[in-house]
Amino acid sequence: MIKRWAWVLLFVAGCLQTTMIVNGFTLDAEGWKQDSWILRRQAAFDLDCPQDEVTLTVLDYDFRRRVATNVGASGCDKRVRYLHVATSNFQSDWVRQN
Repeated sequence: MIKRWAWVLLFVAGCLQTTMIVNGFTLDAEGWKQDSWILRRQAAFDLDCPQDEVTLTVLDYDFRRRVATNVGASGCDKRVRYLHVATSNFQSDWVRQN
């Protein structure tokens, strides 16, 4: 009986995840909010461009986790791409691709 309730709770928790559509990809809203903030700041530095002029474009995502894995940034007539990579201790980071 307890196992059944555990599965029900996991299912309900999964259904309550807030998502949003970004460039046609369904992403976890909180995760994208955090990722886009990090990426916009980094891209502004890399592109030598004000943050409010930087545009982010999701190029690919992990559909199971609903997170962006490949994001392009453009601004001030320049472009750069970032990949989401796993690091140690179950952490992850955005790495610039040249």
